[in-house]
Parts: sequence; C-alpha cells; structure tokens
Amino acid sequence: MAIILCPTDFSPASERALQYAVDRFGADDVELRVLHVDDVPRRHGWEPSLERSLRQSWQERLDAMLTAHEGRARLTAATARGHAAEEILAHAEEIDASMIVMATRGRPALERLFLGAVTRKVVRGAHVPVLTLDPGARVGPVRRVLCPVDLSAPSAAVVAEAVRVAALWEARVHLLYVHGLPREGMFADGTGFVDPKLVEVLRQTVRRDLARFREQHGGASVVDARVVEGVPHVEILRAIDESEADLVVVGSHGHSGLMRWVLGSVAERLIRLAPVPVLTVRGGAPDADD
Repeated sequence: MAIILCPTDFSPASERALQYAVDRFGADDVELRVLHVDDVPRRHGWEPSLERSLRQSWQERLDAMLTAHEGRARLTAATARGHAAEEILAHAEEIDASMIVMATRGRPALERLFLGAVTRKVVRGAHVPVLTLDPGARVGPVRRVLCPVDLSAPSAAVVAEAVRVAALWEARVHLLYVHGLPREGMFADGTGFVDPKLVEVLRQTVRRDLARFREQHGGASVVDARVVEGVPHVEILRAIDESEADLVVVGSHGHSGLMRWVLGSVAERLIRLAPVPVLTVRGGAPDADD
C-alpha cells in the first residue's frame, strides 16, 4: 500500500493541503499519514500538567481530522517531537512514503510551528516527490499538468512522474522548455553581436531536441511540447495561465552552468508564486553551488 505523508500544524493552510490530498489521492490502496510535529520549546519550570494538556489537545485535533474524512480516505495519525523539517523527513523515510503533501506555509512566524522555511527544507531534503499547496492556490480536478523540462537525464524522471500522476486522473501533460536565447544583434550579456541566422539555428536545434526528448520519455498523455524564450520562472508562470494547468510538476535540480535552470531556485520560486499546486521531483543530486 502506498503511503502519502501529510504534515499538519492545524493551521487552515495545512488543513487545506490535507483536504487536497484526500480529494486527489484518497483511495483504498493509499494511506494518508497525518503527522504533527511538536517543536514547542520546553523551558525550566515547564509543568507536567501543561505537557499532558498540550498532548491531549493535539491528539484530540488529530482524531477530529481523521473523523472529518472518515469514509473518504484511509487516514492514520502520528506525532513526533523535534525540529519540524527534520522530523518530517525522518518520518517519510521511516514509513517509506511515496509522496509528501504539505502547505507552503502555515501559522505566523511568531508561533514557530510550521513556517515556509520548513517547507523549503523538506523540498530540498526529501527523496520522494513533494506536493506543495499555497494557501491562495486554486484547486480542483486535475485535467492539465504542466511539466517544465531542461532535456537533461534527471528531467526524464520528472516527466515520468508527471505521466504517472496524470494517469491517476486521466489528465493531459504539457511539456515546456524555456530557453534563454540571446537577442539578435547582441550576446546574452548585452554586448557584441550575434548573427540572426545563428539564433534561428539555435531555435531549430532546441525544437528538434525537445521533440526527440518527448518521443523518448513522453507517453500518450503528453499532448504537446513547447519551446519559449525568456526567464524560466516568469515563462513557466505565464504558461500555467495560458495552458490553464491544474498542477505543475517540476524538477528540483537540472543542468549546471549556462543550461542550469530547472533547479532548486526556480522550483522554489514556483512553489511561492504558482497559482496552482506544485509537485517537486528530485531529479538528481544537488549541484555544489545550489
């Protein structure tokens, strides 16, 4: 049975993420493990009665969450104590989770329970795909999946995951390659001269490479593959709106050097800015400077 880990701090944002997991992944052969991490600092003079009250309160809230979704999904609950990101990653390893579904941010920073920094650490450290849901993201049936690629070997794994999750909902997959071609008449740094014919040759090469990549790694659910030019995260956000995508599947690492763009930096921008849920897939080891 597949297990999907759903961390919660009981904030509206994390409850919305759990609801998304129930709606999209709730099935008889999937267990949704709801995890609450206690990272409240204990100070000198901490009363045992307060400890018992706190634990009882959290357990009651976990029980209420399970009851609220009873009959719609197979839910179990667990608690841990420590640093939130570390405990989430450790629990995912312990239960051999196939995915983590979580909010991009939870309670205000002063409450210290489930910050955006926690999500960032989980995305960077997880060995399984992490689906993040911004509190303002639009949610609904998944019919179109946008999958940015950089044509690297790691991004082939990203496409495979996009095709796999799309099959759960009979959704269509749209591949996107963002290329930072130099403008005609100047180099990428704004100096010198670039022959327009060379720019066109580069465009044709990229289109040919993307078509070959789609043929090798796509499937029947991959309905198109587009090349656009510009700043990666800006063009991806634009493509989300133009394609009316319901989910973005992106790699956390890609090429290095000039072609290094499907990376933690781009993925994290999408996690913060995308108007839809983002599924981040670890496509390879982090670069040294990432």
